[in-house]
Amino acid sequence: MPDTVVELGKIDWKRVFPWVRLFRVFRTAIDLRMLTLSCVAIVALSVGDAVFTSLPFAPSSKTASASHAAYQWDRPAADNPVELPAKVVRNPWEVLTGIALRWERLLQPARTVLEPARTILQPGATWSEKALAWTRFLWALCVWSVLGGAMTRIAAVEQATDAPMAFSGALRFSFENFFSYMTAALLPVAGIGAFWLLCTIGGWIGRIPYVGQPVLGLLWGLELAFGFLMALILIAAVAGWPLMYATIGVEASDGFDAFSRSYSYVFTRPWHYLWFAIVALTYGALVTTFISLVASLVVYLSAAGVASGLGASRAAAMLFGSPGSVGGPGLISSEPAATTGFGMYVAGAWLQFVGLLVAGFAGSFFWTATTVIYLLLRQVDDATDFREVFPPPREDKDELRPFVGVAASDQPVIERPPEGDFAAGPRRVPGVGAPESPRSDPPSSQQVPAINPTPPTSSPPSPAP
Repeated sequence: MPDTVVELGKIDWKRVFPWVRLFRVFRTAIDLRMLTLSCVAIVALSVGDAVFTSLPFAPSSKTASASHAAYQWDRPAADNPVELPAKVVRNPWEVLTGIALRWERLLQPARTVLEPARTILQPGATWSEKALAWTRFLWALCVWSVLGGAMTRIAAVEQATDAPMAFSGALRFSFENFFSYMTAALLPVAGIGAFWLLCTIGGWIGRIPYVGQPVLGLLWGLELAFGFLMALILIAAVAGWPLMYATIGVEASDGFDAFSRSYSYVFTRPWHYLWFAIVALTYGALVTTFISLVASLVVYLSAAGVASGLGASRAAAMLFGSPGSVGGPGLISSEPAATTGFGMYVAGAWLQFVGLLVAGFAGSFFWTATTVIYLLLRQVDDATDFREVFPPPREDKDELRPFVGVAASDQPVIERPPEGDFAAGPRRVPGVGAPESPRSDPPSSQQVPAINPTPPTSSPPSPAP
């Protein structure tokens, strides 16, 4: 009996487990265009924060720096990365805990919006603190509407179609849809503001002498209803704000559509959204740790090479300001630290640039993962194909040469009738083939006589005598 060979079909993991598409986020997030947009956004937020703290209505520097960490990036760690294998063997749980804590870096774009919003919602905040918070909040929305919108557009096109998108095209798309991005983000703010105003009116009623507090007590159930509605809007806004930008980047729709879609996915597909977010954060923590490790290794090896010629203490003082800031054996010695002046600032700027790239990767990963999560939620909700992305509107350009002469004018073109031997159609050659069917073309003014081997006579022949 012959052996029967059964070939198992190839498993389409993307169909069985759609969330495996999240493992392709790293490929797009590490792209130079995405890193550039993310780094520019972080620098713009930092510069704006420095300018806003010097405005006349800004509070003291100590109070203003409470949310300053949301706009900063750190220099690469100076610990010896070569010791990582020994740390993994000695205490693997500590290493895993450090990797798990990296998810906070991935949420840095959300922190730039949530930190000012938290100050705005605090009833005990002063007017100067709320004014500064509103300024930071609106500036963050403007920055992410332009640069975050461009990143979501690049991620949507590349993740769905595997086709690269030009840097200028992504920026043009975000500028054209700037109003939609801002509308989607400010709609929940307007909803919360409306119910907040109603509660404020209730507080004014409570100021009325004698009858104010009893009336406010009777109306407190209505105030609780307003608070419930504000809580729903706030929860959906915090969870759905990134999805709003991803919606516009994928669908090229308006702000109202982005607002409704994000709220619908948050409330109708919460478990899918939660699972996709957990997978994205776990994977993002791993790849962010890898990027940070590579950056630390680059800094350490360059510092160790320079220290072999300059001296460990001098190299540490030049790079980090003090020898104690460089950890690990081989870079700390008892030599006195030297002040390098301008060289120390330039070397520190290079280290800040490396740290900016690491922070930029975290922001790029955030918006890319958000776009993929939106595509997955859309596929789960209404079975829309993952590869379907609305193309941006554009005008088709005619690349042909322009018409000239009569073709370029508005006059009708009249074709000349055929002339010569071919005006009457094909002729029959005696002895060759079968006679052809007559042509259906209209007769021409000039006819060519048919060829006859026996020319016709003018009169019949006379009979013989």
